[in-house]
Amino acid sequence: MVVEPKSRAGRRVISVPPPLVLALLAHRERQETERQVAADLWHDGQWVFAQPTGKPTDPRADYGEWKAVLRAAGVREARLYPRRSPNETGTETDDDQGVSERRRLPGQG
Repeated sequence: MVVEPKSRAGRRVISVPPPLVLALLAHRERQETERQVAADLWHDGQWVFAQPTGKPTDPRADYGEWKAVLRAAGVREARLYPRRSPNETGTETDDDQGVSERRRLPGQG
């Protein structure tokens, strides 16, 4: 689902280094080829990163691909987005088997 930012602060102008601009331009060219191959199956949602049919990237498939890249590179798994909330009173870590363990800060129940 796509939603507008909640406030003006949520919409920002960012600086993009020249090498990234070149990489994004090359990506756009590859995506244009995907658009031509997909023909009538293409969904024009104006996504920078999309499936080969132009639909938004599927988070589950993307996560699975990320895990495969980590395994192939021999890199241990880590959370992409740590779960944190303003009300959280401790930290969460993973043991060697990836089991989450909640740790309380000193003085917390």
